[in-house]
Amino acid sequence: MKQVRWIGAILCGLVLLSVACDETDPGTDPDDNTGGLTYDQRLTRDVDSLKVWIDERLDSLRVLHNNTMLDYEEDTSGLLYMIYEEGTGDFAEEDDIAYAYYRGSLMDGIVFDQNLSGLPFDFTVGASGGVIEGWDIGITKFKVGTKGYLFIPSPLAYGTRSQAAIPANSPLIFNMELVELR
Repeated sequence: MKQVRWIGAILCGLVLLSVACDETDPGTDPDDNTGGLTYDQRLTRDVDSLKVWIDERLDSLRVLHNNTMLDYEEDTSGLLYMIYEEGTGDFAEEDDIAYAYYRGSLMDGIVFDQNLSGLPFDFTVGASGGVIEGWDIGITKFKVGTKGYLFIPSPLAYGTRSQAAIPANSPLIFNMELVELR
């Protein structure tokens, strides 16, 4: 019986010792998906990656949309966008209710969500928690009837959080059409 107590005491001591010697910083979050990068570093990394992605496909996109002048623009937020068919309506503004068709994909081409027919997706531009920040910024670059792409760095999308089929730190690409504003 004494042997069992000694073995239990030794095991308990080893567990306590291993916890005490754990080199993990108690101030770090094990679910932190930043890779040690700041917001600005993640933004810069993603914008650079998206620019490379666009540059590698620009000729194909020009052919696809029959537009030899097609190129992307960069917003001060880091959002990249490309208009391939300019609309004739009003530009979207904060507090407008926007109605849009879209296809969202990852940079590897995997489509994670789409709404291409039927009732368009609607959201209030600039409403807190309505859509990802990249949509709120990007849709203001579109007039009603505009078709184009939003290239959204992860900090303007879901950031360090995974969301359904979207891994953490994923830049997102949306092919969109703004069909109506109210």
